[in-house]
Amino acid sequence: MSQLKVNSIIPVSGVPTGGGGGIIQVVSDTKTDTQSIQSQNFTTISGLSATITPTSTSSKILILYSISISCNNYGMINLRRAGSEIFRGDADGSRTQCTFESGVMNQYEMQICSGSFLDSPSSTSALAYDLQAATPDSSGSQLFINRYKTDNDSSYVGRATSVITLMEVSA
Repeated sequence: MSQLKVNSIIPVSGVPTGGGGGIIQVVSDTKTDTQSIQSQNFTTISGLSATITPTSTSSKILILYSISISCNNYGMINLRRAGSEIFRGDADGSRTQCTFESGVMNQYEMQICSGSFLDSPSSTSALAYDLQAATPDSSGSQLFINRYKTDNDSSYVGRATSVITLMEVSA
């Protein structure tokens, strides 16, 4: 069995102006089980985190995420790197900063909340990315991952998946 290992491949016509943009490595994690979150404090979504170790401090990390959620009132999600929120709205009064928010859904409705963010961590250390969820009101709101809010055992009740993918992009 033969192997070819290289640090980079340069096109015959040369590197485009500005260089970079190549994918160096890809890491992904998929959550197939369900989770119910009822907390005014952001709580980590279990089984939905990925760790990547950039090869250069100039590399960027492209984060792609897709979460299947339902909620009986309101729910919010935050994207984090190494325990710190990295992609959320500005602070404004008592409003909660978050990556995205979801509102009331009917009992057999799930929403796919997906997005991407290009992070510039300037690091060659292992970086863990994850997502957290919260139900910021105090009226008993619940947010459900990968399931409907009504979860009776029937063929018309679905189960879904959620995923986070990290790509190291050369600068």
